[in-house]
Amino acid sequence: MISSRDAYRIFWIVVIVGILAIALPAIVASRVGRSAYHDFVISGTVVDDSGRPIDGFKIQLITSRSRNFGTDSGTQYQYVDVASSEFHIERSDYSGIRLGFMKQGYAYQYLDFSTGGVYTNQRIVLQRDKSPGSTTGAAR
Repeated sequence: MISSRDAYRIFWIVVIVGILAIALPAIVASRVGRSAYHDFVISGTVVDDSGRPIDGFKIQLITSRSRNFGTDSGTQYQYVDVASSEFHIERSDYSGIRLGFMKQGYAYQYLDFSTGGVYTNQRIVLQRDKSPGSTTGAAR
């Protein structure tokens, strides 16, 4: 027969194990999710196919956050107007970034980053759009 003191101990052990069984997976998931987010610093210059700087282009900035072990994502789209040929983008706490470079008369070009870090001196070469009547690279 179990004494009342032993029953009391068993009760509290069951309560503590139950709390851990509920809380531990949530704690692990939040730690894993946070470690998948990175900080990005990306800068560089946009030039044409002959190496001349291109001014007045747009960057389509697509940022994403993977959640629930990659089965769900939060994706954001933003457009950034850049007056000069040089660009500088800083974003924190994302799992990935895509930069799409566009200017009227040039083909769309993009860069993907899935590992955080500092990426300087990126050289983006926009090719002239040769197809007649095409809207490829048109500012949207």
